[in-house]
Amino acid sequence: MPNIHQSGEFNLVFEVMEAPTDWRLSVKYRPAFYSRPRVESLAEKFTALLARIAKNPEAPLSNMLEENRSLV
Repeated sequence: MPNIHQSGEFNLVFEVMEAPTDWRLSVKYRPAFYSRPRVESLAEKFTALLARIAKNPEAPLSNMLEENRSLV
């Protein structure tokens, strides 16, 4: 599960950082603009998109984005 917390200069920020054995996702958001459940849902969809990209890096991004839209 990504690290999700309330703060930041922008309304919503996704940061992907390399860790020793994998990658970490950190999400910062302003609760005046987004609810925690909504941010968690967006983080799950973003993580799923990144997993699809990693699994098939040669596939057109537009196809993966279309798949992601069906999850919204």
